[in-house]
Amino acid sequence: MTPRCTFLIPLLFVAPAAWSQTDTIYLTNGDKIERVKVEAYDYEKVSYKAGRVDESKPRGTVLRIDFGQPSVAKLFEDARQKTNSEDYPEAYIAWGNAAEKAEKSKTLEPFAQVALFEAFKIAQLVGEAGDINNVLDRLEKTNDGKTAYWPQIWEYRLTKARDAAGNDRAKLETYKDGVKQYEAFVGERGLGDRYKHEAQLFSIDARLRLVEIKPEEAKAELERVLSQVESDFPDLANRIHLALANAVLQTSKYDEAKQLFTSIVDSKAADEATRAAALVGRGHTWLRRDGLTPEQARNALVDYMRVAILHESVGDEIVGEALYHAVMAYDRWNGVDKETAKRRLRSRLKLDYAKSSWASK
Repeated sequence: MTPRCTFLIPLLFVAPAAWSQTDTIYLTNGDKIERVKVEAYDYEKVSYKAGRVDESKPRGTVLRIDFGQPSVAKLFEDARQKTNSEDYPEAYIAWGNAAEKAEKSKTLEPFAQVALFEAFKIAQLVGEAGDINNVLDRLEKTNDGKTAYWPQIWEYRLTKARDAAGNDRAKLETYKDGVKQYEAFVGERGLGDRYKHEAQLFSIDARLRLVEIKPEEAKAELERVLSQVESDFPDLANRIHLALANAVLQTSKYDEAKQLFTSIVDSKAADEATRAAALVGRGHTWLRRDGLTPEQARNALVDYMRVAILHESVGDEIVGEALYHAVMAYDRWNGVDKETAKRRLRSRLKLDYAKSSWASK
């Protein structure tokens, strides 16, 4: 792999073993549970020890885990150092090695999935399709096939299918079939309400892209799902807000859409990819207006370039879309050295984000 230019309870100390309770569990509602020892987790729940008490949380309520227990920290030490140094090819290998070591230890085996998921994130950033598929194949087999990251695996595959489909109806039908499989998986495995609602979000998106429902109908469905998730799953709520904003954008209500996108950009609960996609969407609310003025074109350019500069690790498709439209915005703004700037933006799109669908447009 070649790196690209500029990339998880209060505790009463009752026994010496308590010193190993140094993990922190971050919940989707913004709360966190500190000074615990995570012992096992899969797509159903996260099990941990708080003092001498065994506790658990449904997997869908857990956003991430920071592991501080010494044995796990040591297992991940080399890979974390390489990741923090942005030595991504070596970090990818180091996370894979950490997973192999964990799989050989009875106490560390549950953490193999963490290492493989970190390798997966790096593979998306700088790797090739073979790297991604290899680590996903390994990740699926951890925890006897009950890896805690099954929802993320589904999200990745459905998003790839959606992005690859474009406006091709046959490919969009394949994407919709994948969504139905995810809905069945959620039901059969009992993944919980969060993932049921996530599957609904994908289903609305697929039907909207196939023009089986109108933007106004999609908006109404999204608002119903949003009312069921906003208090418990703010991270998912932000993704629904994003879908809502895009549905409004399709109706050419640019000021309303801009307000919705801005609320996501300013939200502390939005993950980086969602925030970047909201910036792209907000750029569109400027660029698509009739009678576009140079100032409006400049506003669009600023949003697109914020993605290209501040969020370049969120994925080829989002950054590729931002760069593609930044060229158009720069042209309409008619800024200084316009042609030179446009050439630089096109060059970056085609060289650094060649895997995006926007590079060939």
